[in-house]
Amino acid sequence: MNPRNRLEMADGVYHVTNRGVDRRDIATHDVERQKWLYCLADAAARYGWRVYAYTLLTNHFHVFVRTPEPNLSVGMQEFEGRYAAFFNRRQKRSGHLFQDRFHAILVEQESYAWELSRYVHLNAVRAGLVPHPDAYPWSSFPAYMNARAAPPWLDWQTVLADFGRTQSATRMAYRRFVEAGLLLPPQSPFSHVVADCFLGSDRFVQRMLDHFGNRGSYLPPAWRRSQNGLTPETVVSEVAAAMDTTLEAICRAGRQRHDAREVAVWCCREMTDASLDRLAQVFGGVGRSTISETARRCSKRLEQQPTFREFVDSVQQRLIERASKEQRP
Repeated sequence: MNPRNRLEMADGVYHVTNRGVDRRDIATHDVERQKWLYCLADAAARYGWRVYAYTLLTNHFHVFVRTPEPNLSVGMQEFEGRYAAFFNRRQKRSGHLFQDRFHAILVEQESYAWELSRYVHLNAVRAGLVPHPDAYPWSSFPAYMNARAAPPWLDWQTVLADFGRTQSATRMAYRRFVEAGLLLPPQSPFSHVVADCFLGSDRFVQRMLDHFGNRGSYLPPAWRRSQNGLTPETVVSEVAAAMDTTLEAICRAGRQRHDAREVAVWCCREMTDASLDRLAQVFGGVGRSTISETARRCSKRLEQQPTFREFVDSVQQRLIERASKEQRP
């Protein structure tokens, strides 16, 4: 299992987002936007997802979703992969469309359903594309306001359940709630996210940390990054020792398809909070896109090569043990 998949759980509620590589456009024409919606609908039907809200902007997207089964990663891989292949064919381009693997935050639905859906629906307004979410057809807000326009995979009913006793009263109350955010922009709900992974009450966060945080190398990547204190230099040193090579060999630019370099870059991305700019310096002054591409290449190998995955897991475990020793008083 790829370590990025390990925040998955049955009946999980997530805010999922991704953006174009180097912040480039991922949708430039209504034909592409329609295809994005088709791919999302197909993934929702295939994997049993309940999509609460979505919006597609020019260079990124947001999806608020519940997964009855722990299948977010496989569903997102299929959804993004199908759309990227279509976009590349249409635009006569090649290579990765998205910046990285999607980013998901595990949410306590009961506490944040209203706020998150409003945040998603106001994205086009914040981006300056429209003055009101009514005017933006590539989000779920118009369907919230008109049940006949809502696709069967959009579960607006759950979000609006507490807004009124009748559908008309519910919609009016939700409209007022969203429009209040136009007049006085609310604080982002993500200002309360813990370890870039969890959004909810203190009890929910502690339950999630207990659930995911006691599994050694199965710790959520963002939690590892925020808590372990590892630096890129420490990671490179440990990888060099594990793979019987030198720091110079790993960090020297121009060594394409170098196993130790791939593992070191991937571990730095997964286990440190270093920026792409810093990692680009550490690994020989390469470009930011080179670091992202190397990490993606390693992620793909982890999914396809079980022996390689087991070895990288052992390297991660060594790093976790080293960080634990260094943090002891």
